[in-house]
Amino acid sequence: GTFAAASWVEAMLLQYGAGLPMGYGRVNASDLYHLLEINVYYRSINDRPLSVEQRGGSNLAAHMLTDLAGAGASMYVGHDTNLDEVAVLLDLAWESVAPYPPNTTTPGSLLRLHRAADNTVTADFLYTTFDTDAGALTVAPVTFAGSAASVKLADLQEQAATRILPGCVLQSASGRAVEEIPRRGVLERPL
Repeated sequence: GTFAAASWVEAMLLQYGAGLPMGYGRVNASDLYHLLEINVYYRSINDRPLSVEQRGGSNLAAHMLTDLAGAGASMYVGHDTNLDEVAVLLDLAWESVAPYPPNTTTPGSLLRLHRAADNTVTADFLYTTFDTDAGALTVAPVTFAGSAASVKLADLQEQAATRILPGCVLQSASGRAVEEIPRRGVLERPL
């Protein structure tokens, strides 16, 4: 029941993003935002348990933390499931994503982590509401464990080390992730 409802709601979100009528023309944007609570609920019980996300997300989260500690910028492209994985493993939340329910992962959304010179890490969640075709993104704050707005990199690494499964972290000769994650089929290619 919940899987079917969540899948249907997600299909309507994709229809909305593509500019198509939602739910055979019977659903408007306001209805969709309300119905997305079903999708977020389903994902929270099916996709966000720690034991699920450890297996699928340890590789991505470990390499993100490694890159965050280094110089330069890295970009990872993925899916809503990847955002869920990173959120669970790094204990992140995005509560203020109006008009969506908290922790919604919409098409085209992204998570941005930034390390300042003092090794403080902040994060933002960027998303669109599809109200226009301009592609504008709204920036929402992301909180870390305990609703903190920022965290020291060393503390984030220490906390994540208790959640990341080392056996699920793939390495190449250079120490960078370039292999496919078997569970999700996501290919990571750092820039």
